Amino acid sequence: MKISSIVEQVRLQVRLQGCSNYSNGFLKLSIALILGINLLCGAGQAADLIMPLFKGGDAGNTYCTFLDAENSLTIASGNPVECFGELNLVGGIFSQDGSRLATRSSDGMIFVFNAKNGHKLLKMSGSTDWVNSLAFSFDGQLLASAPSNMRVNLWDAQAGTHIHEFSGHSGKVNSVAFSSDNTKLLSASDDATAVVWDIKSGEAVVTLRGHKSAVLSAVFSPDGSRIATTDEDGQVILWRTKTGEKFQYVQGDGYEVPGARFSPDGNYFMATSQKSEVKIWNISTGLVAYHFGGVGWSESGAEYSPDGKDIVLSVENSAYVWNVETGRKKLHLSGHHGFAVKSARYSKNGLFILTTALDGIAIVWDAQDGREKFRLAGHKYDVINAKISREGDRVFTISDSGTAILWDTSVPSPDAPG
Repeated sequence: MKISSIVEQVRLQVRLQGCSNYSNGFLKLSIALILGINLLCGAGQAADLIMPLFKGGDAGNTYCTFLDAENSLTIASGNPVECFGELNLVGGIFSQDGSRLATRSSDGMIFVFNAKNGHKLLKMSGSTDWVNSLAFSFDGQLLASAPSNMRVNLWDAQAGTHIHEFSGHSGKVNSVAFSSDNTKLLSASDDATAVVWDIKSGEAVVTLRGHKSAVLSAVFSPDGSRIATTDEDGQVILWRTKTGEKFQYVQGDGYEVPGARFSPDGNYFMATSQKSEVKIWNISTGLVAYHFGGVGWSESGAEYSPDGKDIVLSVENSAYVWNVETGRKKLHLSGHHGFAVKSARYSKNGLFILTTALDGIAIVWDAQDGREKFRLAGHKYDVINAKISREGDRVFTISDSGTAILWDTSVPSPDAPG
């Protein structure tokens, strides 16, 4: 029998019956050898079937089949998952409207998927280097990538074609971000600078110089008039976008600041320090407006709710929500059972909070009452990166083995408490 016929029979049987029926070791090995490609996983069953035979596989408590020939994701309702076991993925982002998912890898590859039906839309490669950062423009028409070659690539996010390469940094680029009007691109680099680029001309508009160490992140304010940069020594600098003037400076404590964030109205900015405190400054006065002391160290830093009224912060083995005005703790999100919580972030509609931890689990919480909505247990190793879509109906997670999973969280989970 031809290999192609065997493959088609295996494809048909796995589609009809699922991996859980194939416990025979010979068949496991045959499938792994014949179909040495990406995998599609569903939640809820034991998984010592196929994933462990693949590099980077960590199927955990899921069962796995494979991606079809078109690399489409068959995403059912509930909380089945999509596993990317061989793509060397290191990160991913949703477009602003949540309709697409862009992934970055350690070998320079960029994939764009339809986040709703799982179809692979685009495959792009600007280099063979690790891709450090990705960003969608606010209108979803453009995608920026930062490989480890000191340059930034601009792509047509609809066609997948390369538009421009921005060059000028003398060190690795750590982050990229678009202005809200989609006319400017911002890059932060190990060369201790951040650069504002004009997207239409491809030219550098302003180079921000003032840091003495690698600039780890750079973000625009909501209206694009200001920029906040952070470096590996913990210093935060605020700049005027148009002139590049430095107008506010926060002395670091010698440790990395996990990002400085503007409030949704652009009137405040917030930073978390290694001293277990969160400070919020009034940009107009330059004074500290709110101070949360003794909250504990957070690896991911604090994040604003979309309405700017609350902040969420991962601390040790929990996440907490504080009201900004009163300084009172509103919610205690505890569900990772003693494991360190790595991150906590809001969905853009403000209805959900996503937490990830060293237990290999991601949890989606109701942002109003703190109830657990989804427990996404599909990784065997630590979840190191996670994103939630605008409406909270999709979650993307990556473990430190390199395996990534796309989850459907659009319907109530049958396994979630309550």
